[in-house]
Amino acid sequence: MSDRVGRIRHDYRASRSSGTRPSSFISYFVVHDMEAANPHTAAEGTGAWFASHAAQGSSHYGVDNDSTQQYLPDTAIPWGAPPLNMSGLHVECAGLASLSREQWLHSYGPMLQRLGWLMGKRCRAYRIPLRVLNVEQLRSCGTDPKRSCGGVVTHHTITDAFHKSTHTDPGPGFPMDVALKWAHHYQTRGAWHRFSRKAKP
Repeated sequence: MSDRVGRIRHDYRASRSSGTRPSSFISYFVVHDMEAANPHTAAEGTGAWFASHAAQGSSHYGVDNDSTQQYLPDTAIPWGAPPLNMSGLHVECAGLASLSREQWLHSYGPMLQRLGWLMGKRCRAYRIPLRVLNVEQLRSCGTDPKRSCGGVVTHHTITDAFHKSTHTDPGPGFPMDVALKWAHHYQTRGAWHRFSRKAKP
């Protein structure tokens, strides 16, 4: 059974982090993909992997079509995407970087809505602007920006801006605009815990 959109589960604890930070340091909402194709169990599978000592990475959240899992507290410093581990809130999405826009929309629509809910809620809480930054904008903001200079980024954008990793997720087909529409939808309504299946972003 699918959880309601506004529910966050805490079934797994990531084994890797680098201490804690003040919540005032959180200036970016960072989107990754899990490279896990199952749209219904990916958040749990990734949580189990992050909880193992074999894992060499971590994120704060994971979302799939059926659930939202929190792997680390927001104030933990994850092993996510350097150099934005200190200033980023990192979220893993079910799916593959190789997917086309049409494949994302066909198979992962509920996940995009969950991502949008989480993006809207957390960006509001930490005063992160609901805008997607490109490589040049991210470089201009830097790794420790002022509040007015944060935003939403992907791991791919971070890689291209700072060359600290080789990850290129969530891929060029990822429909970030759809997640952003959901984020604005929930922010406008303030409906963190109310959801209608008939609602459209």
